[in-house]
Amino acid sequence: MNSLINSNINIITNLKSSNRNDINIISLILCELHFSSKYKRVVEYFYWAFLYLLCAERVEFISVGVGQIQIRHWIRFEFIKNDKMFSSLKNFQNTRLNYDLILKIFDEFDLKKLNDNQIIAIYRGEVRSYHLNLFKVLKKDLAASNFGFLYA
Repeated sequence: MNSLINSNINIITNLKSSNRNDINIISLILCELHFSSKYKRVVEYFYWAFLYLLCAERVEFISVGVGQIQIRHWIRFEFIKNDKMFSSLKNFQNTRLNYDLILKIFDEFDLKKLNDNQIIAIYRGEVRSYHLNLFKVLKKDLAASNFGFLYA
């Protein structure tokens, strides 16, 4: 997974330089970047706009952005306004905001006391082996990197 880390070195550096250095959250973001290409995210935004016009109440369950976070969380924690659909696109692509929102989602849990299975179950809604395995490898590789992460 070093290639995934190396290809996202700017994201990791940006997060670390702003004291956003929780290895669990960064690993979640990298995991989602692996499974959700830029092309897929663009398609999601078009789908969001289309669904917004047809069936607005279902929009809240679409996962979007770098961290693939459901719209309902973006609204619930006031990272976007419900009525500012297109102006929200910039926020979805902002890695720092994605990090901050993931941190908010985990606020009601003690992230440091959760094991990897629990983190993935909370974040994804279920544990799938390929997500869990990638998450574990990313954490291990980040901990071994020069970024000074502590293995959590």
